[in-house]
Amino acid sequence: MMSDRRKSIRNKGFSDSLGGVKNLIGIAKQHHARFIQTSTLSVAGENVDHKFPDNFRMKENQLFFGQDLSNKYAHSKFMAEDAILTAVEKEGLDAKIIRLGNLMSRQKDGEFQINSSTNAFMRNLQAYVALKKFPIPSLDQSVDFSPIDETAKTVLLLAATPSKFTVFHSLNSHSVQMGDVIDALEIAGIHVEKVSEPAFMAAVGEAMQDEEKSMTVSSLLSYASSDNLSHEYIQTDSSFTVKALYRLGYRWPITDFTYLVKAIRSLEGFDFFGN
Repeated sequence: MMSDRRKSIRNKGFSDSLGGVKNLIGIAKQHHARFIQTSTLSVAGENVDHKFPDNFRMKENQLFFGQDLSNKYAHSKFMAEDAILTAVEKEGLDAKIIRLGNLMSRQKDGEFQINSSTNAFMRNLQAYVALKKFPIPSLDQSVDFSPIDETAKTVLLLAATPSKFTVFHSLNSHSVQMGDVIDALEIAGIHVEKVSEPAFMAAVGEAMQDEEKSMTVSSLLSYASSDNLSHEYIQTDSSFTVKALYRLGYRWPITDFTYLVKAIRSLEGFDFFGN
């Protein structure tokens, strides 16, 4: 039975985007085909006001554990996963859910998707460059760079695993810190000053008063939550998937400065940073 809490999430006023998923579940069952859902690690949601300890991580076998799912995108992906897992459990659907990480430039040449501005991480990076500032307390924040070509390889491998394994986390197991990203920007000729948290917030506030800059830095407004509560994205544990990929003969590439700088220069090639 679905818990009362999960019922309340299902009944929130978000638009229902489950129609396509439900139709595909029906088609997969009709044709006895395996259903492959590329989801997102964003279903981990947010840790609001330190509800969970800092070292808490969402594992592959978890979906709802009391996280905040106010973000409409994360919520829609959550509901899709819930529908698929229900069909697996109650209707015998053969399915895989592969939660993707931070999709980034191709490993082979650093080329990035032309619509990179729709990537949340890239929008934030664009905002830091526009401000020319980055908060020192966030320099040790970990981020994965999951090259899109390498991610595709993992999806193909994981999609073919035995039926008893359903959910995987496909993200580069070799993470970097934001300090590395800021230093890579410097190497690429883009200066972003490392400043205190108050100085950074002052710069965000000032930019929001500027008509031209406000749209660029608006992605950083989560820094200034209006409810006076702390909001942090919940991190994930991908150890099960990493082991599975090693058994399948695959290992993620290490993200080094060569890759980071190549990716940044590729973005510069179509004036992503506008400088």
